[in-house]
Amino acid sequence: MVAVALPVAAQGASAADSPPAGAQGIASLSRTVTLITRDKVVVERTADGRQTATVRPAAGHGTKRFSTREVDGRIHVLPLSAVPYVSSGQLDAGLFDVTGLIEQGYDDAHTKRLPLIVQYRAAEQSVSAQQAPEHSSREAVLDSVHGAAVTTKKTEAARFWDSVSDSGAPAAQDATDAPGLGQGLEKIWLDGRVRAVRGWRA
Repeated sequence: MVAVALPVAAQGASAADSPPAGAQGIASLSRTVTLITRDKVVVERTADGRQTATVRPAAGHGTKRFSTREVDGRIHVLPLSAVPYVSSGQLDAGLFDVTGLIEQGYDDAHTKRLPLIVQYRAAEQSVSAQQAPEHSSREAVLDSVHGAAVTTKKTEAARFWDSVSDSGAPAAQDATDAPGLGQGLEKIWLDGRVRAVRGWRA
């Protein structure tokens, strides 16, 4: 498995603030987050507030490319294969807000499942008659959004993603090239908590 280390400066830090080579602080906290694509992101935060994100692509999916950025101290890791779905509004960008996932207690140390809200296409049958997408379990029917709350095991995330996406196709360049989601789905959101509950605490 290939691991790509991607240093991310902490909020307020600049290149001039970086310590000399060999003087980097020892990581005091580490969190691993499994994305909906089953790619893993390991975030380490040193005692002085610096962060490093290491991306470990899901096995068996060939060479993958990622967009990794830090905005206001928050780390976002987006596989390029997911870009057209996010750009077209079919996939919630919050699923790739690694800092947000940690803050909500969705890192691997605190949960083995990823909670999602799926919206079915209007032309499909009633929500109560719908089966949960493959490799997921339905937790509740949400008639207000013509959808359902579902969870997928992180160990099944790659299979879930393959079943709802055209993951074998080249990444689209813009939203107009975006393929549709599979299994009769219109949109997928992170089923986020109202407020952070764990964050970087043990």
